[in-house]
Amino acid sequence: MRKMKKSTIVALVMAMICSLIVVPVSAADDASEKHIHSLNEIGVCTACEMNVLSLLNTAYIYSFPLVLMDVTAEKVTNTETATYTQAPINQFVHVPAFADANAKDIVLPNVDTLYSQSFLDLSETAVIMELPKTDRFCIMQAMDAYSNTIEIIECMNLEDRTTYIFTGPNFEGTIPEGMIEIPCPTNMVWILGRTVCGDNENTPADGYLITRTIQYQMKMYTLEQYENGTTDVPLTGEVEEEYADIVPLNYVIYNLTAEEFFDRANALMLTNPPAEADATVLAAMAAVGVGPGLDFDPSVLGGEAAVTALYGWIRQNLVSNCVGASADYYKENGVWSCYGDPIGDYGTAYAFRCLIALAGFGANPAEMAIYPSASTDNTGAELTGENAYIIHLNAEQLALLNKHSGFGFWSITAYGADQYLIANEENRYCINDRNVVYNADGSIDIYVAKDAPADAEKYPNWLPVGDAGFKLYFRIYLPCEEILQNNWTMPGIEKYTETDTDSEAVTHTVVEGDCLWNIAKKHYGIGAKWGMIYEANKDIIQNPRMIYAGQVLVLP
Repeated sequence: MRKMKKSTIVALVMAMICSLIVVPVSAADDASEKHIHSLNEIGVCTACEMNVLSLLNTAYIYSFPLVLMDVTAEKVTNTETATYTQAPINQFVHVPAFADANAKDIVLPNVDTLYSQSFLDLSETAVIMELPKTDRFCIMQAMDAYSNTIEIIECMNLEDRTTYIFTGPNFEGTIPEGMIEIPCPTNMVWILGRTVCGDNENTPADGYLITRTIQYQMKMYTLEQYENGTTDVPLTGEVEEEYADIVPLNYVIYNLTAEEFFDRANALMLTNPPAEADATVLAAMAAVGVGPGLDFDPSVLGGEAAVTALYGWIRQNLVSNCVGASADYYKENGVWSCYGDPIGDYGTAYAFRCLIALAGFGANPAEMAIYPSASTDNTGAELTGENAYIIHLNAEQLALLNKHSGFGFWSITAYGADQYLIANEENRYCINDRNVVYNADGSIDIYVAKDAPADAEKYPNWLPVGDAGFKLYFRIYLPCEEILQNNWTMPGIEKYTETDTDSEAVTHTVVEGDCLWNIAKKHYGIGAKWGMIYEANKDIIQNPRMIYAGQVLVLP
């Protein structure tokens, strides 16, 4: 495998983080020492000892996910009643549909699963969550205030509808009979659920309906509501103007001064106690006034001017230093690359935890999903809409992708340079194992190009992109051990030039009650191929929703 330069990795991660942010922090230990020396050499560090700066770097990195979690919770719960994007504390938010090219709220949105989420406050109560048994991939990931995974509930593997109760570190109550306790190390908990949407047996609308039905079967309420018999009465929240229109990541980096950041972190650590494994770093950070209940004292940095300069330098070097400290977790496989374990359960890998908070906050542990990405083809040239590409998945690769418990799946999604989905007339943003068409030999060819293939047989596997550069993400859910350990060969991305081939025409005469979806289902075994029929018959079909008995359609 070709070895990537650190500068290339930094550039990739910066792109992953998005164009929204960009002032970041220094990492830790060996990586930060190198930069601290360079800072001292240019005279910025004259007002403080280098070891103080090193401790402050470490403290910022350690605290960053905690502060970001708190600000994100403030944003998501900043509403009086539940909506599709927000809900008061201890209530579910259910997203009812996939993002499209117009969605600019988050970068790199997936178009495989619908999200459900909730922020819990366990400081004064326990929170109860009821979940249904599902017939498809549906997981609930519970994370502590530092973004470590506490528990992942796999609804598809439940025996029946199950009730869980989340308790905080100081809970002393009684667990009601029949409930499964999930003890949480912090009072702030983020629940992030993902339910796969769409399959070969249903129209796209049916796919949404089925997934929403699963979402509506999820319930959440407090222990007090359970005891008072008010579980169906939704809690109300409050709106704070400060958090009305913020982007949490930007708010933490741009809006918080050094004092505001560390004072907030110190207060949060009181109600969200650090892990026992953090004792060493906490003892070190105490020297600069960072830790549970401590008072951050800017004077340790030599005054206001030094604080401004050093704090700015710390944030500006966040990505490059965190990348350097996280190199051991970076995996390459041909043109694809991603981060692996200990993602989602970081232990003392604080710089890595901070990096993922920047690039993919709330990421799944690797055993749940991995997200390799690619921005170049097999020759090393940047991917661009000026070319067409083919991704060939052979039988051996597909065998590994399908080697899961029965609920795993995969997809390939294209994003523009701005990290958003790419607009196209088909509103098609990914190719996945639920809509792809196989070759006769059991392999798969995926065509990535600006324009639809002239060969209609390739149409179902066409992933549209725009004119400019783009990036691909290969999401693999419930990966097998070989994929987890990177012991397989991922498919290449090759340029290709399409050649038209003549074939004997096959036709279908429309009868009463026909629709393009049903015709495609009958002839190809998959309704999603209806667009291929429409493209081949535009001369007689004015509207794909309206076809008439007696029309003779060419079936490519």
